[in-house]
Amino acid sequence: MTDSQNRNSLGLVLLAAIGAGALSGALLGLMIVRRPRGLSEVAITETVDDLKRRAEKILEELSLSTHPTIPIL
Repeated sequence: MTDSQNRNSLGLVLLAAIGAGALSGALLGLMIVRRPRGLSEVAITETVDDLKRRAEKILEELSLSTHPTIPIL
């Protein structure tokens, strides 16, 4: 092997190692920083039920409201 071929070969190996390291680091980072699980199914159901009760209460208050309505022309 000539000196030029030796340098090219070493350069390719170095670039391959850098690429493999970058990919490994990205994969490791994604594995470590996992998405949070969020709320449990029970908590989500409670939140939905709470929002439903609040919406029903607001609609009831609006229907009992004695404010006159102004017709839109």
